[in-house]
Amino acid sequence: MIRKKETPDFEDMMHEVEGEQECQKEEQHIDARLSELRQLKGTVDKANDNLIQTMLAQETAIQEYRRQSKEMRENVAEIKSGINSLKETVVQTTADASKDVKIVFELSDGSRIALEEQLSQHEDRVRQMLDDHLRAVEDEITAGHNKTVEQIAYRDGVYLGRKAQWFCGLFFVIGIGVVFISIFILIAKCTNWM
Repeated sequence: MIRKKETPDFEDMMHEVEGEQECQKEEQHIDARLSELRQLKGTVDKANDNLIQTMLAQETAIQEYRRQSKEMRENVAEIKSGINSLKETVVQTTADASKDVKIVFELSDGSRIALEEQLSQHEDRVRQMLDDHLRAVEDEITAGHNKTVEQIAYRDGVYLGRKAQWFCGLFFVIGIGVVFISIFILIAKCTNWM
């Protein structure tokens, strides 16, 4: 029998070269997507940092509001004590004054009540403004966070879906190639081609 000189099949060589080129393209594509994901992660980290900074600013504003409210209450208490001491001084002075001179000093509780009401209204307005501002900032932060999470979830799913298809396809083609090569080798050995 004459044995033919073994030469690799041109189509097999082309398939191998194409497979290697596809693998290289996939590796390059994976590297490109990896850099995009790193950049997206950096954006998410910045958004989280901004969220933390905003929350800290909110906490600082709340503490400042509480401090000012406390100072206002202390000032009102001081004014009340001043009015009471003035009232006592006037009563003492009128009691010490001679009976001939009659001094009438009336300090109406209405003015004190009006002052307290004005302070209470101002405190309520400031509290309402602060609550509205905090609610608006919180809504903006929540909306931004939800949008970022939604974009990341979408991009992550699409990216992984495509890569999984290519990965499975590549191993399917490699598996089919291995099966055909092993069948060819078995047939070649049985027919003494090799």
